[in-house]
Amino acid sequence: MSAALFERTVRDGELALAAGQFAAMLRAGLPLPETTARVAEATDDRTLRAVLTDCAKRVADGEPLADALARHPGIPSPFVETVRAGERNRRLPEAFRRLRIYCEKRRKTRGKLRAALQYPLFLGVLTVLTVYLLGNRLLPSLASALDSLGGELPAFTRLLLAGTAAISTGWPFAAASVLPLWALYRLLKRTNRGKRLFGAMRLRLPVVGKISLLDASARFADAAALLLPAGLPLPEALRTAARTVGNPAVAADVRTLADTVEAGNPLGPAIRECRSLSRVLRALVSAGDATGTLPAALAEAGAYCGMEAAERAERALNLLEPILTVFAGLLVALLALSVLLPLLTVYNAIGVSI
Repeated sequence: MSAALFERTVRDGELALAAGQFAAMLRAGLPLPETTARVAEATDDRTLRAVLTDCAKRVADGEPLADALARHPGIPSPFVETVRAGERNRRLPEAFRRLRIYCEKRRKTRGKLRAALQYPLFLGVLTVLTVYLLGNRLLPSLASALDSLGGELPAFTRLLLAGTAAISTGWPFAAASVLPLWALYRLLKRTNRGKRLFGAMRLRLPVVGKISLLDASARFADAAALLLPAGLPLPEALRTAARTVGNPAVAADVRTLADTVEAGNPLGPAIRECRSLSRVLRALVSAGDATGTLPAALAEAGAYCGMEAAERAERALNLLEPILTVFAGLLVALLALSVLLPLLTVYNAIGVSI
């Protein structure tokens, strides 16, 4: 059990593949312990293989698969609760089929965002390396050469050298001054109130806030749409979905929503007051609750919010790319100028000495 505390979260792609194998083998009539063992042998992911191997032994001893999976923090809670609902309703193959679709959708969404981030990250790293090599390696060598010839560095190059030297020598003091603030931030994030505060602040950030709200809404809708058809009661499905949203402020509002529904109030009017969820999601879920098509409405809302979040993130990154390119070009041009000016001074000093 102690080793499970250090498990990494299993990737969505690996979970989708495993869920598809579970669904196929269970439909073919294989017993659950044998199915779990076979899926464990077939997976290439070390963490998932260890989890399923342990689960196969526990299921063979009579423990429910959901309880065995819940012992491992590397398995997301919607996956565990969907399996639990499938076991209760004796519809485990159908539960795994839905899990395969859910995990595959999550994998594709994250893949798109990851691909969009690659170029800005590459450009940023390249710019930092260029600044470091020119400012800390080449310019000091030129300064030494010019000093030996009795020349004087141009004012612009002296200013740049002073700046790079200040950064090189002063970063430990800057880090030491930032450290208390970082410690305070981490301390506040350990409290429920602090988590909700920072989550609410993230939702109010320009550009990023809207993307964060749409992403949290998509996660909530996808998880709830997965859990309800599996047979989970609505309040329990909402509480489980709250653990998937990734924003503590949104999660707190969803848990409050679950309490309201559990108290006997209809979901439609209650969710319309939940401002931390997307307006489109609230409208669709309210309509679905009124017409008895809640799972379909949640699935549609999740698809819309996920697509809108990915498109907004891609547009923001596409806008960031030319800004970063221009900034990097100007920075490299200034650094090149700071190198060329000393070279001309060295050339003039050599000419004068000759």
